[in-house]
Amino acid sequence: MKKGIIIVFSEDEERINKDELINLSNHKNTELCLVNNGSKDHTLEVLNAVKDNLESTCISIIDIKKNIRTIAAVKAGARYLFSVGAVSYTHLTLPTICSV
Repeated sequence: MKKGIIIVFSEDEERINKDELINLSNHKNTELCLVNNGSKDHTLEVLNAVKDNLESTCISIIDIKKNIRTIAAVKAGARYLFSVGAVSYTHLTLPTICSV
């Protein structure tokens, strides 16, 4: 059963770790969905360059033209993965903010 990993990017051109994306794409039974959430910089171009340099077909890129809430961008990625039959289920874990 394939796992889907959805990563949302917004104005992250300089922070994209290309090596980590390549490493994630090499995992067996994993489909990556990279969501560009309304970036005005070159985030989309960087994501496309990473995808183009890989032989793997397990990377999809969604370009959302206008910045929306992060959870809505994640939902867009999940809808895409389900619509193309890439995954059978999904699990969403959101980071929590802890105050010490």
